Amino acid sequence: MADIIGFSTRERAGGEPTPVVYRIDEADRICFVNPGWRVFAAENDDRHAPEHYLGRPIWEFMDATDGVVILHRFLAREVRASGRAVFVRFPCDTPDMERDMEMSIMKAGNDNLIYCTRQLDIREKVPVAAPETKPFNLCRSCAKLETPAGWFGVFDLITRALITMDRAPMRITETTCPDCR
Repeated sequence: MADIIGFSTRERAGGEPTPVVYRIDEADRICFVNPGWRVFAAENDDRHAPEHYLGRPIWEFMDATDGVVILHRFLAREVRASGRAVFVRFPCDTPDMERDMEMSIMKAGNDNLIYCTRQLDIREKVPVAAPETKPFNLCRSCAKLETPAGWFGVFDLITRALITMDRAPMRITETTCPDCR
């Protein structure tokens, strides 16, 4: 996620970091980025102009080995289908800093989605052992994830804070839940 979703540490007049806002079209291609995108990219050693990203699928810029990408795809699908916005807290670290972020995803016209991210906290990274991978089972039929509390849709899990996007990588295994067997 940190490759394209983030914030700018350059502060606005009110002392808050400039949010990064971007829009994806109905085919999940990036079709708009605000000026905060360019600042964020530069602060993260990305030398590409915003035009490099425009017209390309958002999923190209996420780590496909991380299960979080699967969650993002389900969230995008759910926001489009329901019209309900979702707010997600997640880490967006650099080699030297730990950054806690919040992202909102809202539906716009023609099945476009608007993403807006902002910084909640930033601190120096303290060296610790890498977190263990968190395993999750995903039902290939109904797209629910298994938790200790049962099987839930991704949207419900995140909006009810039953799972969080923390610093531990996710491993998602496709299976079939008891209701779909």
